[in-house]
Amino acid sequence: MSKRIHVIMKKEDIIPERLEGKQAVVFDVLLATTVITSFFAGGAAALYPVLDAKED
Repeated sequence: MSKRIHVIMKKEDIIPERLEGKQAVVFDVLLATTVITSFFAGGAAALYPVLDAKED
């Protein structure tokens, strides 16, 4: 059996219909790092990560 790995660099390039019946792994390292760096560069004193917007 031939296995393939497709790497997609931008979330805008994801085509949901092509993911049906497949597995996907998402690494949000670059976007998260950029946002966190900008956050602190803008003068933020602390960062409190949460799972979603509902979490306080």
